[in-house]
Amino acid sequence: MENNIIEFKFNTDNIELFPYDDWCFKNIFAQPSNEDLLIDLLESILRIKIYNISADPEVETIREEKDNRYGRMDLKAVINDGELIDIEMQVRDEHDIVEKSLFYWSNLYYNSLKKNQKFKEAKKVRAINIMNYDLFKDNGPNSETAMINTQKRKTILTDKLELYFIQLKNQKNNTNQKLEDWISFLVQDKEGVERAMARNEAVAKAQREYVYLKGRKAAQRRKELIEKRKIEDYFLQRSAYMECKEEIAKKLLEENLSIETISKATNLSKEEIEKLKT
Repeated sequence: MENNIIEFKFNTDNIELFPYDDWCFKNIFAQPSNEDLLIDLLESILRIKIYNISADPEVETIREEKDNRYGRMDLKAVINDGELIDIEMQVRDEHDIVEKSLFYWSNLYYNSLKKNQKFKEAKKVRAINIMNYDLFKDNGPNSETAMINTQKRKTILTDKLELYFIQLKNQKNNTNQKLEDWISFLVQDKEGVERAMARNEAVAKAQREYVYLKGRKAAQRRKELIEKRKIEDYFLQRSAYMECKEEIAKKLLEENLSIETISKATNLSKEEIEKLKT
């Protein structure tokens, strides 16, 4: 039987260590000595005053059953009177950021209630997604907020769910200078960073932390990123390849070709084709 080898090409060129890399981000913003940096960044996104904060990186989601979906948040924070924050750094578009954000939000919301507490005592949860790609693809502002609104009355049903999306590649938000300064830092826009450092001491401190991290561990982290990118590229490309084969198989089924013939044409197993029939 002829072997069908799928060749996947991996793009590992120009991989650098940027502040938006989850490892770098957590090493800068999750340190107890850098609480002021995390507060300043969150204040620029949420546009609220933060009086106190505690941060915990790589928090695992709690699951009741072993078969339930597992996840690990990049950075969890508790602010002010107990509001919960999930911060996710997304370098590549995996086409699931909204669903992923809701998953982490719901896990925090669910676990904010303790035994014998009333439902109204559940904490407000804000899920922040910082993405190195354009989610909305409309050339609009670089930040967007989503809440639950009533359809007919056009009012906010509850403020306990807030999703934030920050698009690093789109820097067209002239209404929030402070956020623009932090975006310039995260993407390392040289001129933008210089202006931001002159305006904001928190950005200047973050830049010093970044330069230190980059010089100390850049080589090792770049190696880790290359390996991670290879794995991600494999699964992304394989997923697209499998979807294409399944679409072809569905078309051939519509033409009433035999399962054996379709299996030979697509490399799908007979069991996989049987599932497509249903």
